[in-house]
Amino acid sequence: MALTQIKSSNITDGTIVNADVSASAAIASTKLSGVESGFSDMKFKTASETYTVPTGITKIVIDLISGGGGGGGGSGPYYSSGGSAGSNAIKTLTVSVGQTYTLVVGAAGAAGATGASGGDGGTSSFVNASGTTVNLQCTGGGGGTYNSVAGAGGSSTGGDLNIDGAGKNSNAGAGQSAYVAGSTRWGFPSFREANSASAAQPGVGYGAGGCAAAATTSAVGAAGRPGLCVITEYK
Repeated sequence: MALTQIKSSNITDGTIVNADVSASAAIASTKLSGVESGFSDMKFKTASETYTVPTGITKIVIDLISGGGGGGGGSGPYYSSGGSAGSNAIKTLTVSVGQTYTLVVGAAGAAGATGASGGDGGTSSFVNASGTTVNLQCTGGGGGTYNSVAGAGGSSTGGDLNIDGAGKNSNAGAGQSAYVAGSTRWGFPSFREANSASAAQPGVGYGAGGCAAAATTSAVGAAGRPGLCVITEYK
């Protein structure tokens, strides 16, 4: 008599091996409810939006970065400091299809004009509909300051891992770290040649601060780098 049902309580561990399973009688995928199939997609978000959990997705990992501060501009005898880095929060979430989250991606801090400080980087956030159970916040990096140290690096909250941005960069004179800006896992500042009237070189990637301009000539600092949200989806 053919068996129509086998209960797990009737199977002793180790009694069924691969050789006992016929390829022609493979179990249909529709019968494998509850079996997690792993990685599905990785999405890079560079603009604010409403994120909706797609069909089949049960878990997401959020990697959120805020904007970096802009570098200060140079003028006359005074040096500016480079912009501070944005912050980073990483969190794993169990989700349901159709759930919505509000994503805000922080803007880059503006470049400092001649003899002026750079702008602060924008705040990034990832918040669920009620704003209570999921609330990731990454403040932006402070701008580089004319004739003073830069503002503080960004601060992050709500993640399983929270990484604050490097900040308070020096406005030390030529030959020292006069132009250094903060970097992140996703972005890096460029450099600034001393005693040059050219604008500071832009950085690359996301979340880094902009480098400062030289002091001995009038020049513009570099803008910071914008924020980013990487969403990795799992079935």
